[in-house]
Order: sequence, then structure tokens, then C-alpha cells
Amino acid sequence: MSQPLPQLPNPEFVLIRVEAPPEAPAQIAVDLGETGIPAELVGYEYRPLDEPVFLGEIGERGLVAIATSGLSGPGVSRP
Repeated sequence: MSQPLPQLPNPEFVLIRVEAPPEAPAQIAVDLGETGIPAELVGYEYRPLDEPVFLGEIGERGLVAIATSGLSGPGVSRP
């Protein structure tokens, strides 16, 4: 019989507050300002952008790029 997996600790990370681009919908701006985004994640394959970029009306609320990520490492460029 298989044993249940042990309880793992919750991940811990530092949140940074960011200002949404002026063209972003108001609710996105509120969410980014109140909730924030992770300053970094394990492996350094996630890097916050210097300034979030509004990508347009995608879905109901729009989309704001807040970071780059992927397996390309430090060479990942800003969208």
C-alpha cells in the first residue's frame, strides 16, 4: 500500500508592490498595488520587469506582463 506524502512547508517569497501602466484597467492596477508580485522565485528563471507592460484587452479584464520567465536564463528579453 502506498503511504500518504508528508506535508511540505508553504513556499516563502518576498512580494514587491508595482505600479500598473496608466492604460491598464483600474482593477488590475488595484490588484498589483495591493497584492504585489514575487521579487524572485527559485532558479532565477522568473524576473520581474522594471515596469509592468499592458498587453491589451485580453479576456474580461485585460493582461499586464509583470515578469519574464523560462529556461533561457539571464538572456530572456523583455516582451
